[in-house]
This record gives sequence, structure tokens and C-alpha cells, in this order.
Amino acid sequence: MRNRIKNIISKENREHLDILYYCALGLFLIYMISTHLLLKVDLDFLWKPLFLLCIALLSIRECMNPELRLKELIALLFMMIIVSLIFRIAIGPSANSLIMVFVFAFTARKMKFSNIARFAVIISGVMLFIIILCSELGIIENYVMHDEREREFLGFRYALKAPALFFNIIGLFVYIKKQKISLIQIALLTIINIFLYQKTDSRLSFFLGELILLFAFIMKKWPKLLTRRKVLCILVVFSFLLGSLGICYLTKNYNPSIGWQSKLNSVLAGRLYYSQKSLEKYGFSILGNKEIEWTGNGLDKEGKPSNQEYSYVDSYYIQVLQRYGLLVLLSILLICTISMIKIYKEKDYYLLFLLGFKAAHCIIDDSSMLLEFNTFWIAIGTMVFRHVFTDGYIFSYYSKKKTVHIGMR
Repeated sequence: MRNRIKNIISKENREHLDILYYCALGLFLIYMISTHLLLKVDLDFLWKPLFLLCIALLSIRECMNPELRLKELIALLFMMIIVSLIFRIAIGPSANSLIMVFVFAFTARKMKFSNIARFAVIISGVMLFIIILCSELGIIENYVMHDEREREFLGFRYALKAPALFFNIIGLFVYIKKQKISLIQIALLTIINIFLYQKTDSRLSFFLGELILLFAFIMKKWPKLLTRRKVLCILVVFSFLLGSLGICYLTKNYNPSIGWQSKLNSVLAGRLYYSQKSLEKYGFSILGNKEIEWTGNGLDKEGKPSNQEYSYVDSYYIQVLQRYGLLVLLSILLICTISMIKIYKEKDYYLLFLLGFKAAHCIIDDSSMLLEFNTFWIAIGTMVFRHVFTDGYIFSYYSKKKTVHIGMR
């Protein structure tokens, strides 16, 4: 009977089952992007039904796999431990999005990330185009903030969301095309990036996006120029670890009376100052703190700006450290670093450098925490779940022949 099931669920049929994964991912991305829009409608009531639907679709796909290796069960247990630590703190769709990163990564462990990236580019690109078009036509309110810099929100509840979403699209597109990317495509992406920068004045996403396009151009014209730089590659391999240590050190030791630190804080729009104040007020712990409250420049669900004093912490690393705890941050850094080592050994330089840009983005932007703004989390997760746990990097004393049969028999 078991062999019959294996024959029925052939490789081709399993590939057809991937449509369940794409349905779940598509629904999730569309919903999560919608939660950032200035719709003046509370979409939180859809979160639990959507969460359960996504889990159901992914579970059905998993159960159609007649065999599950023991090492994969160990990987699943590891994921559930991290998810449980996050779940005890997470509140609302955006916070719980971090949980779904692990879920989508684990269930995609036998899929090609290039296919997932292609799907995410289509969903994100179409949505971004529709949102900006609706904001320009007045269908969705285009809030304009008049402060030191004039910023258009382009239909979102915060000015940085549209550029952050496009920054993710740039990275995914470059990864899909690799050396086949044309100069016309690079130019078109540059024009769109400039347009978003002029509208929103989002410097981080703009400059990192331009660096990615410069990287794509260099890899197209001189593919070995960067890959032969071993020191550079090693730095990129440990970019998540170096980025987290660097921002934590600068935040902890920030002194406005020191000239270069004051200038750096000014360049970073006060991020060192606000991160230091948050650390002084809330500190950090092993398991996190759910009572932390930060106030940013974004609009509430009714489209109204906050009248409270600004105190938001933008750094992804500092946010995870304070809100979810040292244990979760170390686990994420371990996963990222192990993945980067594996990617470097496989000589997938496009993925390596693109993840390096994401690591830099995480230093001063927390949007990279969310799957809709950083689909590359799936690439990191699948690298760990597919290679590290199942190819003998961890728990290698288990025999590859040991499997656990689930689903139909």
C-alpha cells in the first residue's frame, strides 16, 4: 500500500500540489500588504481566519507527502520552539507575520526559491502598481507629511512602506534574472526607484536599491570582479552577525558629545538616539517583553498621525532583541549565518550578496522583519531546513534511511 501511495504521489503530482503553497503565500502577501494601506478600515478581524486558512492549505500539502524524514521532524521541532517564543509576545497581524516566516520557510524546503521569488514579484509588483495608481487617482488617500522633508505616503500609512516594498521587488527581480538582466531592465528599475525617492524621500531603500542594481550591472559585465574578493565574501557571509553587533554596540555607546557619533546619528535620522533611549527604558531580556510601546510617524487605522512623542526603534536587530528577547535574536542570527555559509559554499553569489544587502537594510529598518517586505527570509529558512537539517550538517548520526510515514497508508 505504501508503494502504491508513492507511485500515486509522483514527483509531477507533488509539483502540482505546490499550488496549495502558492495560494497560501499569495493570500498572505495580499492581506499583509493591505494592512499597511490607508484604507481607514480595520482588517485585523480577517487575520485569524486567514492564518487558519494558510495553515490548512500548507498542512494538506504536507500530509500529501508520504514520507517525512526524522531529521525533518527535528527541524520542525526546532521551528516550533522559536515560533512558540515569538507567539507569546506577538500581537496583531504584523507581529504574527514573523511566525509565518518560519512556517512558509519550512513548508518550502523542497521547492525552488527562484519559483517562489518569481511568484512574489508578480504579487508585490501588481499590488504596488495598483496602490500607487489608486493613490494618484484619489481612490486611496495619499497623505502628505509636511515636516523637515515633504513626504507622500502613496496610499500607505507610512511613507517608507512603498519604497521598502519596491526594494524587495528589486532584489527578487535581480535574483531571478541574474546575468540575463538587461540594461533596459536595470534602467527601468532605476527610474521607478528615483520616482519613489522623489515622492517619499526614503533614502535607505533608495540607496540600497541602487547598490543592488549596480551589483547586477557589475555581475553582468564583470562576473568575477566581486566573487574573487574572498575577504569581501567572508564579510558578506557574516553580515547579519556583524550588522547586529555593530548597531547594538553603537546604540549602547552612543554619545552625542562625540562629533562623529552625533553626525552619524543625524545621517540616520536620530535612530541611534531613539534606540538608546528605548534600551535605557525597557532594557532587554532572554524571552522578550510584550509591554514595550513605541510611537512612530505612521498614521493610525483612521488615517490620523500620532500626537504622542516620537520614540520608535527602526532597527530590526534592536526590535527583535527588546520585543522577542535575546534567545530569539540569537536563533535568527544562527539560522542566517549558517545559511550564508552554505550559500557561499555552493557559490550562489547572487543570493549571498542580495542577502548581504538585506542584512544592511535590517540595521536601520524594521520592515525587513516582515515577509511582505523581505521574501528572502524564505530562502534563508529553506536553506536551513533543506540542507542543514537533512544533509548531515546537524544531527548527522541519524541514518538518512530513517523516515516517519504520515498521511495516507
